[in-house]
Amino acid sequence: PKDGLSLEDAFSWIRKDYNAPEISRVFMQVREKMIEGITSSVYYESKILEVLSLISQRHRLEQQQKYGNACLTVFQDELNILKKVSEIIQQTPMYPPSIEELCKMSAMSKTKLRESFKKVYGIPLGRYMQQCRLEHSLVLLSGSSLSISEIAEKIGYANASKFSAAFKKQYKKTPSEYRSST
Repeated sequence: PKDGLSLEDAFSWIRKDYNAPEISRVFMQVREKMIEGITSSVYYESKILEVLSLISQRHRLEQQQKYGNACLTVFQDELNILKKVSEIIQQTPMYPPSIEELCKMSAMSKTKLRESFKKVYGIPLGRYMQQCRLEHSLVLLSGSSLSISEIAEKIGYANASKFSAAFKKQYKKTPSEYRSST
């Protein structure tokens, strides 16, 4: 590659945790295509390349932070705190802590938390929380007999139509279409 990456470099990137919403989303897309019976090797190869690209992007971000790039002003302590915030949200998608509670846990102001989170994860904190809830809804849709309304209520939506609209925007299918395809 032009930027001098090699297979040896890739092996040096191996870390314990590359769990991120972007990567999870790619795997959910692959899962959906497998369920639909799509067998195009070109599709799966492109998804593998997409995951590798996301990992590479995260690695570069970490390297920029590590070497004190002036454009990225997130320090290692803050990076660890933001990772913890992310883990807490992922562990409690149905009842995530409020912004105020996250601020107390992270010892950051609302503005600092939101700005730092967006710099590191590439999406606003509120949207990240919504994505975690929607990812949890996939599990509920495929593994339970709850109605769409019950699932919407369980993951914190005021009504089923708001849940359906957010779900369709994220996954390009309604919850019912998703459930019938699983």
